[in-house]
Amino acid sequence: MVHFFQQRIRRLIVFAALLLTAVLSQLANALPAFARQTGQNCVACHAGGQFPELTTYGRLFKLTGYTIGSRSAHPCLPQVC
Repeated sequence: MVHFFQQRIRRLIVFAALLLTAVLSQLANALPAFARQTGQNCVACHAGGQFPELTTYGRLFKLTGYTIGSRSAHPCLPQVC
């Protein structure tokens, strides 16, 4: 009989924890940092809403260090070089 109540209490605790997690969780929102940086829509780099899949332009943007256009050369600091 004691074992039955222990199981029931354990299940109640698990249920309460899951309920609290569901109630207190917040919605996850994506941060379109590159869209803000470049001023372009997300679909410029991502194929048809399939966000892990990149377009040709998106692959080029990634391979060039997430930059658009020419890069300016910065002088190397003696402490860093």
